[in-house]
Amino acid sequence: MCLMLGVSDTVTGTDDEAFIICSQVLEATGSAVLHGAFEPFASHFNEPTIFETFEGRRVIETKDELRRTFEAAGAFYAGLGVTDLVRHVVAAAFSAPNTVHATIECRVLAGTVLVLHPYSLHTVLEKVEDRWLISETIYIIEDAPRFTRLVSFGPRPTTSLKVEPPA
Repeated sequence: MCLMLGVSDTVTGTDDEAFIICSQVLEATGSAVLHGAFEPFASHFNEPTIFETFEGRRVIETKDELRRTFEAAGAFYAGLGVTDLVRHVVAAAFSAPNTVHATIECRVLAGTVLVLHPYSLHTVLEKVEDRWLISETIYIIEDAPRFTRLVSFGPRPTTSLKVEPPA
């Protein structure tokens, strides 16, 4: 059994199945981010979806809001020279037959250089019709304030994103 808050082994899916589901969504969304491909990225998100950081919680209600956030995050990553997102599922489990909770470890690289300190995510995927969609993501990241503000509050059209590599 996976020890995660609110997750039990009394539902029908196995932890292995939850791990595979989450890994597939993670691979698809990471590839879409790196290639600037919004439509494939958006196809993995529920409407609404929630992004949360230590700074705040944001409910993204529309595909247009998600697009603006995707584009701003892409600009942020481009400013850092990001070439790879190395993300691994640490744990995943069903909390209900159509809900998976997962913990993910993330590293953001420019070539072989780590450009942000490693951070974790907690994500919730829900099965909608026959697709697994991201419904909520909690970013556990402390040392990238501009990125966390972007995620928590959305892109600011009048301000540019400053590159903040780790110390």
